[in-house]
Amino acid sequence: MSNAWPNRPASTYLAGQIDETAVYPGALTAAQVAAHHDLADAAPPAGGTTLTIAPAEDAYVNGVAANTTYNDSQLASRGSTPYVGHLRYTLPAAPPGQVLTGARIDFRTSSDATSGSTDSHTLVPVTGAWTESAVTYNTRPALSASVLGTITDAASVSTGYSVDLNASALGGALGSAYSLALTSSGTDSLRIWSSESSSAAYRPQLVLTFGAE
Repeated sequence: MSNAWPNRPASTYLAGQIDETAVYPGALTAAQVAAHHDLADAAPPAGGTTLTIAPAEDAYVNGVAANTTYNDSQLASRGSTPYVGHLRYTLPAAPPGQVLTGARIDFRTSSDATSGSTDSHTLVPVTGAWTESAVTYNTRPALSASVLGTITDAASVSTGYSVDLNASALGGALGSAYSLALTSSGTDSLRIWSSESSSAAYRPQLVLTFGAE
């Protein structure tokens, strides 16, 4: 080191840290220096996180067989001679610095010849207690009147569909177990594969999308 360096340290070794260095073949122009400075000051690109969650529990109830538990490979929904499906998901906490920006359930109608439905089927919060091993129509939990999402025209058999959910409503429940019910007021039943389906790809998956705050 030259003694011409103003305020030269006593040591000839650097006592500190260098975060980043770059070597250029020639002197940079003023415009190039300004461009590099702007890049260094720019905020990092907004990153997102998508999480896919399988049901922790699911089952449906049947108003005709009011004391029977239907914890098998299908969930059903219908209004007249009612079926009500129940699903519970364990919601994760939001990743650091992110908030919930989107939510949907990906599902598939079963191979049953009557699985498709031209009626609307709604997903609403479950407010009461239930378990997939014990819930029946007579012991079914109370439901909220709030609608989280609506399935329309899932009319084909053995077909994949998605239903968007109200992300704002789910956001307050992050980090806890959350139950939904699949209901309808119509007469055309909907049957979808449950978490007991032998194919993991057919199970009703909750897809959560997180973005920067």
